[in-house]
Amino acid sequence: MNNVKTPKIFLYSILLPIIWIAFGLTIATFLPSVQLGAAGLVIILYVTITLICLHFTKSYPRQFTKNEKIRLTAYFILWASLCESLVVLSLGQMELNKLFFILGFTVIVDAILISLGVHFISKRMIKMFLNQSMKAVNKTE
Repeated sequence: MNNVKTPKIFLYSILLPIIWIAFGLTIATFLPSVQLGAAGLVIILYVTITLICLHFTKSYPRQFTKNEKIRLTAYFILWASLCESLVVLSLGQMELNKLFFILGFTVIVDAILISLGVHFISKRMIKMFLNQSMKAVNKTE
């Protein structure tokens, strides 16, 4: 049997909607007139990917494989689409064409930001966390 521990990418991805909802509720509560848009997504992505990379590096001291990055990106896009759908539907009564256009546009922008974020942020974060763990090991020797 294969005893190699494999990461549960879907479980890591669940962190995105949790942080998205928590961040959204916090902003709505304390700054109700503020609309963050793409900047909000970048903040949410950065925090989410940082936390995922921190845990991932401790559990699996390596970079994500190409397959893991693709799966994480796909799951993030699905979660973002779901979250965006809930936001667009909460806008109230609007023509169906406008709703689909808004949803389509935001999902495309989210997909681009997520793809870039997962690729670049995760690579840098994991490298940083691996370097920190190597420094800690070297200090104890």
